[in-house]
Amino acid sequence: MPGLAVSDIWVNNAGRDGWKVPFHDSAGRLSTTINTNLIGFADCNRVAIEHVQTRSGNDHRNMEGFGSNGAVASHNRSYGATKYAVRYFTKALVAELAKTPIKVGYLSPGIVVTDLLVPGPEHRDKNWERSKKILNILADTVETVTPFLVEGMLRENGKNGAAVRWLTGSKIRSRFFMSLFRKRDVFGPLGY
Repeated sequence: MPGLAVSDIWVNNAGRDGWKVPFHDSAGRLSTTINTNLIGFADCNRVAIEHVQTRSGNDHRNMEGFGSNGAVASHNRSYGATKYAVRYFTKALVAELAKTPIKVGYLSPGIVVTDLLVPGPEHRDKNWERSKKILNILADTVETVTPFLVEGMLRENGKNGAAVRWLTGSKIRSRFFMSLFRKRDVFGPLGY
């Protein structure tokens, strides 16, 4: 793309998964997730924005995650709450920086098979096997999602508030329909 180098894109992917334990057992763990996913995220935004204010412009993308759209899962409460805050925070930055050369937007990779998603072997029980069936319909590998996100960032160059989202509502509906005819296994090739 003319006028945009990859080095001109800041991707803020500060985040960690919350522990999937009952809330009353999460003492100390909650603050770790909040400190990384929200405080660390905000600090990364501040540093990146301060750095690029001296330049002619920059694309600045904040990574969303489960909960950004308001979806709720009881086992994912701390992670989801922080990602909901990420969307709000990004929306506020879009408004705050609207008249500057810094363009802020959203990246949403959908459900990606990473160590954050897949429990360790000692935690793979009947719930994991049930989840795995749905994840084989909706999840994708890093190698599948990353090119889409990069192409989307380049395509949305200079558009404040632009969103690049992999797993859209229409894609979810299509995946469930296609699962009636075709089975996917996104875990097997990765050794899970």
